[in-house]
Amino acid sequence: MATQGTRRKRTAGKKKAASVSTALIVACLGGALLIGAGLGWWGASHLAARPAPPPRPSAAMPPLPPPAAEPALPAAPVEPAPPPEVASLPPVAEIPSAVPAWRAHALPFVPVPGKPMIALVIDDMGVDPRRSAQVIALSGPLTTSFLSYAQNLPKQAAASRAAGHELLLHMPMEPSGSGYDPGPDVLLTSMGEEAIRARLRKSLAAFSGYVGINNHMGSKFTADPAAMRVVMHELRGDGLLFLDSLTSGKSVGAKVARAEGVPALSRDVFLDDDPQPAAIRVQLRRLEEHARKTGAAVAIGHPRDTTIEALKAWLPQLNAQGFQLVPLSALAKAKHGE
Repeated sequence: MATQGTRRKRTAGKKKAASVSTALIVACLGGALLIGAGLGWWGASHLAARPAPPPRPSAAMPPLPPPAAEPALPAAPVEPAPPPEVASLPPVAEIPSAVPAWRAHALPFVPVPGKPMIALVIDDMGVDPRRSAQVIALSGPLTTSFLSYAQNLPKQAAASRAAGHELLLHMPMEPSGSGYDPGPDVLLTSMGEEAIRARLRKSLAAFSGYVGINNHMGSKFTADPAAMRVVMHELRGDGLLFLDSLTSGKSVGAKVARAEGVPALSRDVFLDDDPQPAAIRVQLRRLEEHARKTGAAVAIGHPRDTTIEALKAWLPQLNAQGFQLVPLSALAKAKHGE
């Protein structure tokens, strides 16, 4: 059996032999690497020193020589363009100015020449729908003047026009004295120009299709030239006419309207200041007399029971008595020209 010392000697011998083998392997690998690197350097240097081989001739056809440049042709002379053809047209006619609203909204009507004309205006329309509807049902053509604060104003006004009547705006204006109520949106002499203009514009916008305005009350306002001038400026700009209800003998409405270029008419007869049937019949006779005398007359009435009943009896006989009932615009055309 081997002793402990013998075993130690064998182990040491094995380790020494392994170390020698490892060293030999490393030495061999290193030498191989050195030889390979040397060969690579030698080959690369010789290849770099050799001249590049000449390019092989291409099998493609040699390029053709460029074509000879064609001689430039002399430029053709530029002839001036012929003048544009102008069609032979008639001279342009002048464009007429816009038709004023009072003519555009006028009820189509052709009066009978030489026959006295009566325009019958019914004021205060719209605030009493039942009686207003009875007026609309009368034979026409009437001229129905609607208050700007009437109920369902556009609908009522449209119904009146559809029935063959002409339209006015009945504009509230300041009365004299404190015992009268002209209603809302009244024009006052104490108001400045802008306030009058704004209130009038509000009422004018309440509905459409009217030929102009007439005053509701207004005995104080229509006597004020400065205040009426503001109103006429607006009417002229809108192409509307003015009917002076003549609630006062001091009114300057028609005078200011003419000065401002606004077509104007004035009331001749009030039918129902006295609402009694007999009094209304007297006023109707006065209306006829004025129409015979002057060829035309303007009457103003209201949607009252006695007035409506009197008109129901009077209107059907009017033509037979030698008169013609006309819209207000027909009198304006006769006065101011077609």
